[in-house]
Amino acid sequence: MLKNILVLLISCGLFGTALMPWENSILRRENQAGLLPEETLAGGDALNQQMAMISLGGLRSLVAAFLSLEAFESFRQGDWHGVERRYKQIVTLAPHTAFYWDTGAWHLAYNAASSFLRDDHDHLPMSEKRRLYREYIDKGKNFLRKGAATNPDDWLVQSRLGNILSDTKRYPDFQQAADAYARAKELGAPSIVSRQQFYSLARIPGKAKEAWELGKELYKNPDNRLPSMATTLFALQNRLNIPEKDRIPFRELFPSDKLARVSFINQLSNGLGYPTDGIREALDALPPAPEKKK
Repeated sequence: MLKNILVLLISCGLFGTALMPWENSILRRENQAGLLPEETLAGGDALNQQMAMISLGGLRSLVAAFLSLEAFESFRQGDWHGVERRYKQIVTLAPHTAFYWDTGAWHLAYNAASSFLRDDHDHLPMSEKRRLYREYIDKGKNFLRKGAATNPDDWLVQSRLGNILSDTKRYPDFQQAADAYARAKELGAPSIVSRQQFYSLARIPGKAKEAWELGKELYKNPDNRLPSMATTLFALQNRLNIPEKDRIPFRELFPSDKLARVSFINQLSNGLGYPTDGIREALDALPPAPEKKK
C-alpha cells in the first residue's frame, strides 16, 4: 500500500510539474478572485504548499476529499485552528462544491464556537470564552459569505448563509438573512426557503408589511400552513391593523381552539423574536381548556 501511494505521489508531482505554467495562471486568477486562503500570501513555505496544491490539476477534487478526512480528525481532537486551515485549503481546491463551504462554516460557527462555552475550556476566564465564541461564529459567517460570493448561482450556499444569519443564538442579522433567502429563492430553492425568508422579514423592524404580504401569499399553499406561520401572520395582522375584510380569517388560521391555544403559548415563550402583537389578548379570550379526566 505504501509503495502504491509513493508511486501515485511521484506521478502526481511529475504531472504537476509539466502543467506548472498553466497552473500558475490559475493561481493568479484565483488569487485575484479572492479564493485563496490569506495565509497563502504570508510566506514562502505557505506559498509553496499552495503551488503544490494548484499543480494537482484534475486531482484537486480527490485531494480535497482526503483533506476533508483530515479536517474531521482535527474536529474530533478539538483542533479548531486545524479545522479552519484545512477547510480553507479544501475550498481552494474545490471552490464550487457547496458541501465543503456548508460543512466548514458549520464546524466554525457551531462546533468550534460552542466548544468554548463548555467545560473543556475551564482554564479560560468567561470573558475570553465569550470572545472566542463570538470570534468563531464570525469566522463561520464570513466563510459562508465567501462561499456565497464564489458561488453566486448556488441556492444551497445562499440558503445556508440565511440560516446562520438568522440563528438567534449567533448574533442574527435578519435583514441579511432575508436577502440571502431571497437570492436562494430566485435560484430555485424549495418552498421552505420562502418560509424562512418570511420568518426573517417578520423580525425586522419596519418590514411587517412586506412580511405579511409574503406570508399571505405563501399561506395559499396548504403545505405552508404551519402553526408558526399562522401565529406570525395573526400577529402581523394585528401590528398592521389590517382591516377585517382583508385579514386571513381566524378559523382559517386556527381550525380549533386547541390549536390556537397551543400556537399562542408557543409563540409567547419560544424566545425566537417572532411578533406577538395581540396574541396574549387572543389567548385570554379563548374558552378555558377542558379539564383532563382523572
